[in-house]
Amino acid sequence: MADFVLLKEKKAAPIFLEDNGIFGLEKMTGIFAKDINRVSGVTPEIVKALPGDEYVIYVGHCESTYVGKLGIDVSEIKGKREVYGIFLCENAGQKILAIVGSDKRGTIYGMFSISEKIGVSPWYYWADAKPEKKEQIILGQDVCVVSKEPSVSYRGFFINDEQPCLGEWAKENYGSISPCPLLYEKIFELLLRLK
Repeated sequence: MADFVLLKEKKAAPIFLEDNGIFGLEKMTGIFAKDINRVSGVTPEIVKALPGDEYVIYVGHCESTYVGKLGIDVSEIKGKREVYGIFLCENAGQKILAIVGSDKRGTIYGMFSISEKIGVSPWYYWADAKPEKKEQIILGQDVCVVSKEPSVSYRGFFINDEQPCLGEWAKENYGSISPCPLLYEKIFELLLRLK
């Protein structure tokens, strides 16, 4: 298949989200759309049905209806934990960038993998790693991948020097460290971005 035009002439490919009611996937797709905006200044529309655009980003999981309709082979990811596949395919003349996860986290990791490919660092917020602005984003076959299943079930990180360093910073930026949902939302977003 030819290259996938994610962004051209200030128009971003819309995101077709087939979440099947999986809690949190719509929110994470919104963050993915903001990543595209961070690079381009354009926020793609998130829709719940396949739009008629020439280029479409599809976000789903192994059991989603459109995975079968698009003819995507998910045998390498089905039944695995936290695995994603990124595929370029065509459907009735449309070019589709499909992000398919074996489960919810797999789907989220797939979106954030594309975010990194277009230039958004997982540390964009914490390290002031501002992405380079782009007028055009075109993805080739090299974007297609099936991730490996994590070798460790539970992963995380420890925030060292949480007091006074993080505590004082949180107080200045969020009013307090606890309870502070906005702060913890950023921490958990970073955890997902780092997979």
